[in-house]
Amino acid sequence: MLLADEHPITAGASLGRRWHFGSVLAAIAVAALLSTMPLAKSPYAFGQNAFASLSPIAAANRSARTWHAVPPGTQPAHAPPHGTSRVATANGTSTSSSELEEPDRNPEACKPELAVPGDARQKAVSLSLEWLVRHQSADGGWRFAHGASCPIKQADGQGACSGEGNGKADTASTGIVLLALMAAGHQPGVEGPYREAIDRGVEWLVQQQADDGKLYGMGGSMYNQGIATLALCEAYQAHRARQLEKPAQRAIDFIVRAQDKGGGGWRYQPGMPGDTSVYGWQVLALRSAQQARLIVDADTFAGARKYLKSVARGPDEAFYAYVPDGFAAQEASTLNAIGPLAKQLLGAAPDDKSIVKGIELLAKAKPDMGPARDSYRWFFSSQAIDRSSNAAERIAWQAELSAVLVRSQETAGCKAGSWDPARPAPDKWAPMGGRVMVTALSAIALSAGERRLAIFKVARGELD
Repeated sequence: MLLADEHPITAGASLGRRWHFGSVLAAIAVAALLSTMPLAKSPYAFGQNAFASLSPIAAANRSARTWHAVPPGTQPAHAPPHGTSRVATANGTSTSSSELEEPDRNPEACKPELAVPGDARQKAVSLSLEWLVRHQSADGGWRFAHGASCPIKQADGQGACSGEGNGKADTASTGIVLLALMAAGHQPGVEGPYREAIDRGVEWLVQQQADDGKLYGMGGSMYNQGIATLALCEAYQAHRARQLEKPAQRAIDFIVRAQDKGGGGWRYQPGMPGDTSVYGWQVLALRSAQQARLIVDADTFAGARKYLKSVARGPDEAFYAYVPDGFAAQEASTLNAIGPLAKQLLGAAPDDKSIVKGIELLAKAKPDMGPARDSYRWFFSSQAIDRSSNAAERIAWQAELSAVLVRSQETAGCKAGSWDPARPAPDKWAPMGGRVMVTALSAIALSAGERRLAIFKVARGELD
């Protein structure tokens, strides 16, 4: 049972005769109770009837599926804008993500809840999670190509929700959705409306892990490793299940070994000289692991600081290049969001001049759904800005992001709760990540201020 710590019950050898009868009755009662419990379907099954904890919508969706296990193996990864189309399994065979067979589902399962508690931002997050859970694959993972998992099919058999991504990064897509669920306060192994979805997603991720901790297959990259490892570390931090500790530690160990020992960064494959985009996910995963009290070698953090210094530009080092010998744009960008965030997580003081200048740059770039729309940048920006020592700056930017996302969220049909990756203007990563990626990253950005993930929990000014 992956998320249920089991403690064996031992009896003393000196029980008196007068306790014997009571012990027998207790044993009979326990046996009767166990006989009503569902059997585990895989070595990683959680051992409880999670179906009972689902919301009415998720429960209807659950009942409409025919669940089946997938053999442990590795999955393809993405390295924006790179990707592969085949899924490598443990036995060496491969199948395409788009070839997954999904059972027919009850269209009623694709109706979102009409009454969601909370303010507009909270409602937007709740509705986005409903959409993501409705589009979970039957094997427990999530795909950027979500059409096969859409409960409603069109005449041509395609899913009713448009905007599929073409990235075949199944461990990354699953990791991002799990992070969205956990960022909103839903934890693995804890009763709640999405317990079954989270538990099965975590189980699926663990099943994809190779013995050396690798979380991507042939053609994959360290993007997958960083995102999926971050999700595993957050799941372990949230529940402290012993069965998650080893997979999370193995995944972190793989990241440590994959670091370019000369420059201190990470890129698509282990040992390659780093790039700042891939680097950002590894730093998030390492910091989450440290928060969860997993083992991270100090030299790894030292190398990460060395890399960040090598890509910092400008008189205040507030701009960041893609690679050490590259050019840094002097405007709000994903790289200029990763830079100050990584510097914060690696121990710099909140009043560090480069961080203050970098966050000022990010905060001045008001979120909008026009040509500069970029949910990937907003994901990193929301975390960096939330750690700003300038409270007014934090509050204003988060309010603007919330207003933009609340206004643009889908409200009708099966798409309700998601964000269209192509309208009103295409998101920068729409072709690769599609509706799943845009929706999950937007939900995490909206939840950043609540600081529920381990990477958010470090108090401002208390980063070590």
